[in-house]
Amino acid sequence: MLAPEPKTWAQNHLTRIAQSSFRVETEDGLVIAVDPFSPSAAWTKVDVVLITHPHYDHFNAAVVRSLLKEGTRVIVPASIQESGADQGLATDALAPGETKKVGTITVTAVRAYNLGKPQHPKNKDWLGYVFTVDGLKVYHAGDTDLIPEMEDLAVDVALLPVGGLATMNAPAAVQAAGLIHATVVVPMHYGKVPFTGSAGRKFARLWAGTSVLA
Repeated sequence: MLAPEPKTWAQNHLTRIAQSSFRVETEDGLVIAVDPFSPSAAWTKVDVVLITHPHYDHFNAAVVRSLLKEGTRVIVPASIQESGADQGLATDALAPGETKKVGTITVTAVRAYNLGKPQHPKNKDWLGYVFTVDGLKVYHAGDTDLIPEMEDLAVDVALLPVGGLATMNAPAAVQAAGLIHATVVVPMHYGKVPFTGSAGRKFARLWAGTSVLA
């Protein structure tokens, strides 16, 4: 079975709820929530929850609980589970570089951190994720700057922060998109923080490749 065309897949299977929060539905109906923190009518019960780090605009325990059903897997950074910041919700914990098979998807934990900013220190071992669904590699970068570890990635669909301040800004995200050989980029982490509302459109103007404003 051939993998779908990445832009069409992103348009049909990704729903950006807010900030870096996404609902992903695979072609066989498996539903993934990434960084659910905000209540929304777009949410449904999910099969997998991926949490990148415990900041309030990425993790809300009450919202996560509202998405759970029997058998839902909640994957968090191992450092969060160890500290108890997952509030007992984690079913699985990953450290950077670890991979786990969850149903029909494969999830690999990758580093996400700041260079020269205090908000997301490397020693916290917070994460982005590369998950393989419908034959495509999808990268949710988490809250990160342009970091050397990105050189090891090659993905079909990249969800990249573009808002600046605590993450990459749009020009840095353009560099990251080239570094990881992204076929399609979906900008994220903009709109909630003041003065970041146009960052997604700015990225789309600067990036010579294909982008989707989810």
